[in-house]
Amino acid sequence: FNVEREQFVAAPGLVDLLAALDRSPTDLLQQYANQNTAFAQGRSSTLALTTDDRYLVVVNRASQSVSVIEVRDSSGKDVSEKIAEIPVDNDPQFVALSPDDRYAFVTHGRDGTLSVIDLVRRTVANSGIAVGSEPRGIVVSPNGNYVFVANHTEGSVSVLRTATLRVINRVPVGAQPYALAVTNDGDRDDQDETVYVTQFFGRLIEGRVDGFNDAKEGVVSAFPVEDALSGRVAVREITLQPLDSGFAADRRQYCLNTRQALQQ
Repeated sequence: FNVEREQFVAAPGLVDLLAALDRSPTDLLQQYANQNTAFAQGRSSTLALTTDDRYLVVVNRASQSVSVIEVRDSSGKDVSEKIAEIPVDNDPQFVALSPDDRYAFVTHGRDGTLSVIDLVRRTVANSGIAVGSEPRGIVVSPNGNYVFVANHTEGSVSVLRTATLRVINRVPVGAQPYALAVTNDGDRDDQDETVYVTQFFGRLIEGRVDGFNDAKEGVVSAFPVEDALSGRVAVREITLQPLDSGFAADRRQYCLNTRQALQQ
């Protein structure tokens, strides 16, 4: 929800409602002024915490910005103070930090791009880096040499070298890749790590009929960083069996596809 306050309070329906409550648009504007946080951010998305636990970096999708919030001061005391809000490109989605906490990498779903924020200078250092169709999750390798981006609509993971910020390969993982994680064995070699990618939607189990809560399985793809760099990637698939949630509704009464499948 992202709209100018004056435009919102002047909407005909709202004006009528306020009048019925013996209130005016001016009253509502004053309330917004008193409660500024009501329109500070309409919706936030993912976040990342610096390695020293001092700063939180938050993606604000509605306002197309990234906030930097101090959550612990130099003495170790818990605090809550926004120290910066940095405008970024359209539709920011996910954020990940470099291992040294110097840079924040932000994906932009609508533009299919990546931005890089300098957290020391609190400015955008680079933007408009093309990565793929509707990028979502992002992760940085343990030593900061590579960035991996999940392209949700494209069904792939883009591999970028941080030194050049260019895509050097795309790994096809299928379906709708969403979140990413990478292992960290503690050495200085990023190529011996493994990247894990979740699929956003569950996959129908073979032989089952859609419409029941135990009919789909979760899917996680995995591939070695070294293979992703070479282009010779054998993606490994990990399946997650459905959990019994206790939801036992029968969709046949209101889902034609389910009813027809069960009647065959």
